[in-house]
Amino acid sequence: MLREGSEIRGTWRIRQEIGRGGMSVVFLAVDEISNQKYAVKEIRPDGKEELAILRKSLEHEAEILRELSHPGIVRLEAVVPDRDGILLIQDYIEGDTLQQILDERGAQSEKMVAEWGIQLCDILNYMHGLSPPVLYLDLKPSNIIRQSDGTLVLIDFGSARRISSIDSNESKKVPVVASSDESGVFSEPAFSYAFGTAVYTAGEQRTGKNPDARSDIYSLGITLYQLTTGRLPEKKHEDEVFNCKKEKSVNGFLPIIKKCMEEDPKNRYDSVESLKIALADVLKQEKIRIVKARRKLRIQILLSLLLFLSAFLINLIFFYLIPSYQKKYAMQKKNEAYALLMKKAENASEEQNKSYYAEAMELLPEEPEAYLGYWEAALSDGVLSETEDHFLQEAFDKIPEGREKNVQQILAQKQSADIYPKLCYELSMGYYCFYEGSRESGRSRALFWMEEYLQAERAALQTGNFQSITGASWRTERMEILQAIAQESDAMNLPDTSEAASSSFRKCWEEYQQLLVNIDAAQTAGEEESLTALQLLIEVSGQIQDHAREFERCGITIEAMQCSLEQIEGMASVIYLSTKRKEESRQEQTQKEEELYWTLEENQEAAWAKLEFMKIRTTG
Repeated sequence: MLREGSEIRGTWRIRQEIGRGGMSVVFLAVDEISNQKYAVKEIRPDGKEELAILRKSLEHEAEILRELSHPGIVRLEAVVPDRDGILLIQDYIEGDTLQQILDERGAQSEKMVAEWGIQLCDILNYMHGLSPPVLYLDLKPSNIIRQSDGTLVLIDFGSARRISSIDSNESKKVPVVASSDESGVFSEPAFSYAFGTAVYTAGEQRTGKNPDARSDIYSLGITLYQLTTGRLPEKKHEDEVFNCKKEKSVNGFLPIIKKCMEEDPKNRYDSVESLKIALADVLKQEKIRIVKARRKLRIQILLSLLLFLSAFLINLIFFYLIPSYQKKYAMQKKNEAYALLMKKAENASEEQNKSYYAEAMELLPEEPEAYLGYWEAALSDGVLSETEDHFLQEAFDKIPEGREKNVQQILAQKQSADIYPKLCYELSMGYYCFYEGSRESGRSRALFWMEEYLQAERAALQTGNFQSITGASWRTERMEILQAIAQESDAMNLPDTSEAASSSFRKCWEEYQQLLVNIDAAQTAGEEESLTALQLLIEVSGQIQDHAREFERCGITIEAMQCSLEQIEGMASVIYLSTKRKEESRQEQTQKEEELYWTLEENQEAAWAKLEFMKIRTTG
């Protein structure tokens, strides 16, 4: 018996066992010279009689294989008689049998099986076209190897037979084993060795009738059916028709197989060439079906894409463009209404214009012009009431719909042109000079808006646009002066003897002197409101009257204080004379300016009197 390392006639060396079944074992061998691989089939029958029959059968197989030359047929290298058996040496075909593929992967696609069927038709057509024709007579998945490139190779030609002709009388009985006379179908010597695998063989082959090319077609039909369905046909009895139980084939493939499996040879294809044409037509129809399916899929994808785009456009129109247009249209209408309210406010009386400005602030809360207009209207009488202050505080603290910040923060962030800095300045001066509430509340609010103004200034300086938003540098100087005065105010309330109080009075006096210079510069530029200037002059005059002694203690002479009073009186006279020339349309504001002027005069007289008294006491 062969084993790994055994040599056959000094040419082939056994490498390993690769298969086993029945009376045979298959080994992989290598030619020691060419290094080519071969399959060695060792057959060991049970008795001498079987050995003799087997040798004759293998000699017959070898004789047939030597005459065959086709890429789909295994090539026989040699038949080597052995003491206890026979060695059949063939080319080693790398790949898996269709039976192995079926066991591992299950039923195959109709397209794949049809392609395999066409390859098998080519092989059988070659064999049937020889003279005399050769029948394979044992076609089954285990005798077909699929190579790595997809081509099929037939192996095991033990059942193959030559025929001299195809007898038209298919009812003629002949032995299953062929006879050597010329009257029968077979031209082989007589053997007692049966051939073929029952489940794959045609009825005429099983019952002793004359097999022909249609017998191979039957076996091919059974093989294709098994590869397609994953099982053999049902009711495998000699006189019963095999039944196709798989669902109806969409491309006509199973009807072709059913025709191959007809029990009556007359109902089968008359040649493998006809079968090949039918299978090729199936592939063609399948290709057409695939092309149509792909075209249909492309159309469906295109339609889906168009549907998606349509839906997208509809959503874009209804959920973006239309709302966007509506929003834009609504904003346009709001802007028009806002402009109309602002125009009405400008032309309305002083009693009505505040209501128009308030409506405009409610309509477009992020636009600063209405706030500035309301503020100027509120100060037209020279007094900022607590009601007006409360209304403005609520307006600035309001958070517009869809925003996270309040109106004041939004206005500060926008810094629209020079409107917001101007608004900050007007608010700071209004709270500082005209708030009717407590002095502390007014100064606190004034300091907040002063800081807002200075922040806007710093932001503008970084962009180089400060002059464009402020209009004059004296406003910035005034904000800084008033901030400094506010910081010293607390220390001025300390006991007179404290060093901190003395220092604060000195600093405060210096700031008041700068404030007088600032007021004069604003009046000279013609950009200062008379009411504001008079109110600031009243404050300076009042501070001299109230704190003359404290100023004197910190080194300010009476003459210096008198000089300041003269300066205040001179600026007040200029303002008073200009007030007399005001138009009648500003009668209310002119009256307020005159009231402030006479208040200032009273302060001045009191301050002069106090300074004179201090001077007399000092000299006396």
